[in-house]
This record gives sequence, structure tokens and C-alpha cells, in this order.
Amino acid sequence: MGYKISSTLKHPKGIFRNIFLLIMSGTFLGCSPTINIGQSSEPDSMEQPLTENSQLSPESREQLNVSRDENALSQLLSTRECVGCNLEGVDLEKLDLRNVNLENANLTGAKLEEADLSGATLRNAILIRADLDEAILTEVDLTDADLTGADLEDANLTGANLSGANLTVADLDNAILNNANLQNANFTQADLEDAILTGANTTGANFSGADLEGVIGLQ
Repeated sequence: MGYKISSTLKHPKGIFRNIFLLIMSGTFLGCSPTINIGQSSEPDSMEQPLTENSQLSPESREQLNVSRDENALSQLLSTRECVGCNLEGVDLEKLDLRNVNLENANLTGAKLEEADLSGATLRNAILIRADLDEAILTEVDLTDADLTGADLEDANLTGANLSGANLTVADLDNAILNNANLQNANFTQADLEDAILTGANTTGANFSGADLEGVIGLQ
């Protein structure tokens, strides 16, 4: 019984033409695989991990920061402790903040007028341009705190620890600093007019350019 030889097999050129047509038809139908030479199969998100807030708009970032600040304030008021918290510009005027722990906290521009911070811990805190007018700061620990440009007019700092604190250009007009520890504190160009420093330890303190008119007890 004889076998019929296909015309395609008799003509090798026909074979190649058919193969070519199959390949082309697969390409147009979307069946051909895509080959990426030298590229990783990992998704772009794996190559470039997202950082916190990287995809947020400026408005969303601001809202997130406000939320965090509100959380910090809530934590302070509920636990009386907020170590390292960001409380920049916060309004704590006239509040009872006795014995709170705000070590390393950022209180830049905070409103603390007439607040009671007696016995509070504010070591290494940032209080640049903070308003502490008439604040009660008796026995407060402000060791190494930054009070540059702070308003401490009429504040009561009796027995406070201000060793190593920076009070450059701060306003301490009529402030009470009886028995305060002012060792190595920086009062450069500060206003200490009519301040009371009876019994204060001023060893190593810098009063360069400070207004000391009417100061009582400075040795």
C-alpha cells in the first residue's frame, strides 16, 4: 500500500513559509510570549519600596501631622507624659501641668502662659520662642533645654534646674530665680531686668550682653 507524500514535505520552502505564518498569526492574536532581556521579573514596587508619606499630597501630609500632634497632646493630658513628642506651637495656656514628663519634647513656639509646670521634667526640651509669661516653673528640670528667645517675663523659676540651658535673648524681666541652679547656663543678650536671683547658683553662667539692670541677688 503506497503512502502519499504531502506537497509541503516535497517543498522545504513551503515548510518554512507555513512556520513563519504560524508565528505571525500568533503575534497578531496576542499569543506570543514577551521576552524581556536583562530585566528582573520582580515588580517595580519591590525594586523601589515606598517610604512613609511618599505618595501623599502636601494637604494629606499636613492633615497627618495635625493628627499626630493631636495624639501627642491627648497622650500628654491623659498620661501626663510625652517624652520626645512634637508639640510645636501647641496651646497649653493656663493648664495644670504639674509633674509632667516632657523630656526631649519639641515645644517650639508653644503657648504656656500662666501654665503650672511645677516639678515638671523638661530636660533637653526645645522651647525656642515659647511663651512662658507668668508660668509657674518651680522645681522644674530644664537641664540643657533650649529656651532661645523664650518669653519668661514674670515667670516663677524658684528652685528650678537650668544648668546648661540656653537662654540666649530670652526675656526674664521680673522673673523669680531664687535658689535656682544656673550652672553653665547661657544668658547671652537676655533681658534680666529686675529679676530676682537670691541664692541662685550662677557658677559658669554666661551673662554676656545681658540686661542686668535692677537684678537682685546676682553674685
